[in-house]
Amino acid sequence: MKKRTAAFLVLFVLGVSPQAKNKISDSVHIEKAGTLSAIVTKDKIFSDSLLILSGNLNESDFRYIRILAGKARKVSSLDLSTAGIYKIPDYALSGSSSLTSVVLPHAVSSIQYNAFSLCTRLTSVSFGPNVSAIAPYAFSGCTALTKISIPEKVTILSTGTFSGCTALTSITLPAALATIQSGAFAGCKALKEIHCKSQTPPEVADNAFVYVNKSTCKLFVPRRSLASYKKDAKWSGFLTIVEE
Repeated sequence: MKKRTAAFLVLFVLGVSPQAKNKISDSVHIEKAGTLSAIVTKDKIFSDSLLILSGNLNESDFRYIRILAGKARKVSSLDLSTAGIYKIPDYALSGSSSLTSVVLPHAVSSIQYNAFSLCTRLTSVSFGPNVSAIAPYAFSGCTALTKISIPEKVTILSTGTFSGCTALTSITLPAALATIQSGAFAGCKALKEIHCKSQTPPEVADNAFVYVNKSTCKLFVPRRSLASYKKDAKWSGFLTIVEE
């Protein structure tokens, strides 16, 4: 049989993770960026599918994924781990109302403005090891997201990054984090614990944690840093600060 070099589509049942269990999986390799809609038409994908993409993607492909994971309700889980893309574009999957989980490309270093905002069913985000920048409002309004661990290379949490994530209960902040900008966690009313790995308290904007209940949300900090956090004007507002 002649070996295929063009893009291909394989359908199979995959059960390798809780998100993927019992889902039909559509595995697609894209040789030329911008051709996803020609390769995978809506009628070729079952509802509630896991879509695995590799190869080259551009903004046109993301717009099509947004359709599949939005009104069309075809894609609920997305695996981009081996896709050849270095940034997730502005509004890439914003409003993808059927998307519940996403695995980001290993190569990605930047998540752009509003990239996943208003993905109201999104519960799981797996970041690649190279993410160093997350733009404003990237995950704003993801009301089903309950837990998030910020990638180790991120130094700034931008304005409104996780604002309105009303189900968020736990966040882990990396050791490299230096700044948390305005409204980064605004409206995260369910937040119960923050694990901050930085020995030096990150600089925090006045309303970064507005509407977070600081009397019930526990702040966990590295050993030998308790005094620094308790002396900091912004972090000392959390009534319970514990070393771990």
